[in-house]
This record gives sequence, structure tokens and C-alpha cells, in this order.
Amino acid sequence: SINTSVNNVTYHDGFTLHDLVSYAERHNEANGEENRDGHGHNLSANYGVEGETQDKSILAMRAQQKRNLFATLLFSQGTPHILGGDELSRTQQGNNNAYCQDNEISWYDWELDKYRQDFLAYCQQVIAIRQQSELLSRMYLPDDAYQLHSNVSEVNWYKPDGSGKGDDDWQAGGNKAFAVEIIGHQEAGDKCEHWLLCFNTSNRDIKFNTPLKSPNGGWSLVLDTRYSHPAKQPGLRIQHQFLQAAHSFALFRYTDFPR
Repeated sequence: SINTSVNNVTYHDGFTLHDLVSYAERHNEANGEENRDGHGHNLSANYGVEGETQDKSILAMRAQQKRNLFATLLFSQGTPHILGGDELSRTQQGNNNAYCQDNEISWYDWELDKYRQDFLAYCQQVIAIRQQSELLSRMYLPDDAYQLHSNVSEVNWYKPDGSGKGDDDWQAGGNKAFAVEIIGHQEAGDKCEHWLLCFNTSNRDIKFNTPLKSPNGGWSLVLDTRYSHPAKQPGLRIQHQFLQAAHSFALFRYTDFPR
């Protein structure tokens, strides 16, 4: 069952989230094993400079990728496993095997600059969204034989042009953008949740055609990772189209518009 999984992006054996977007290679020299310890397959990137930098464009890209990864983790079905300190942008200076480092390499830095404060506020926002929604954290599918439930959910996958994704689309190369619609069918009288999650992993802005359910309603933007702080996010409502920024994730909730 999808609800019984435990999901993680980072773990104590490996890079922290901050280091995952700051280092392309491990830097375990301080461990005294000539950088041979720790695994070398980190699936990481530094976006132009290895390690810390003052380059604002690189810092902005790293911060956005952290927001993307954290949102993907929290809005995946199952239990999210968050590495302690990731919400504080903790770094181990590229060390992915810091078990032997009882010093500044592994310690928490509680003095948060604006960059770290903004990311902490973002993490708090994402966690709050998940906590306020039953569907984003636990949904029941009709073919889930492990967890049978009367209130099954509907899941639809879309390409950016609004057409449905078929089996061949998943196998085709260049799948950099897609959307998933989640509809919770509740008992009479219960509140029905209806979400649209849009992913654009490409390096260009992409126009999404959103599924239109009613002329009297549309999609309200709940989260957009292009914005570094919740206070900067606009109150956007759309019906048909949405221009999604490169390297971003956007979360919409379907609502009836006031008449």
C-alpha cells in the first residue's frame, strides 16, 4: 500500500539537504581515510560552484531546489522521514559520513541568517498544509488490496497541454513536466478535497492547461516554490492556464469562486 511507505530524500548516512544541492562530490577528508569512506553515488549537484559561495544566482537555484525536494517529500503518500537539521539548512561541509565528527562539521548552527530563516518558514508552511489535509498525506485507491476503504480517491495524470498521460508517455524521454490531480470522494456531508500538483523540472517556463471542472470554480494557488518565503506568494486563482516557472513545483486546490 502507498500509505505504508516511509519516504526520504536525505538520511544520516549521506548528504544533508543543504549539501545535496551544494556539493557534486563527497568531501570526507577530515575523517582520515583519504576521502575513501562514504558512498560516492550521491545524486547531488552544486549548480556551478563546489561548496559554499556568495553567487546570488547559484544560491537562488539551490534554495529553490531545496524547496522542490522538501515539497515533493511532504506531499508524497506515506510517512515523510526528514533528516534533522534539514529545516535549518544544516551543512556538514560536504561530508557524507560524519559519524566520527563531534565538531562544527556535524553540529547544528542555531544562528540563522535570512537565507536559513526563509527556508525554515517555508518548511513550516509545507508541514502545515500537509497537516491540514487528509488527502495529501493519506489517500485510498480502488486497487489497493492492502488497505480497503469506502472513500476511495481518484488520481489523474496530465501532460502540460492538459491531455492525459498514457503508458507510452511515461517511457518517453524528455518527460520534464507533468501534473497529477487528486480527488477525494467522501461520504455525503463530508468536505471533498481536490488538489492539483504541477511539476516542472525543466530549465524553462512551461504553460500548463489545467483541468476545468466547472465554470463557477477554479484552482487556487496554495504553494509555489519559485517564491522564497510564504509572505511573497501571491493569491492566484486560475481556471484554464498557468505559466509555471522552470525548476519549480506548484500546488493548487480546487474551489468554487465567490459569485
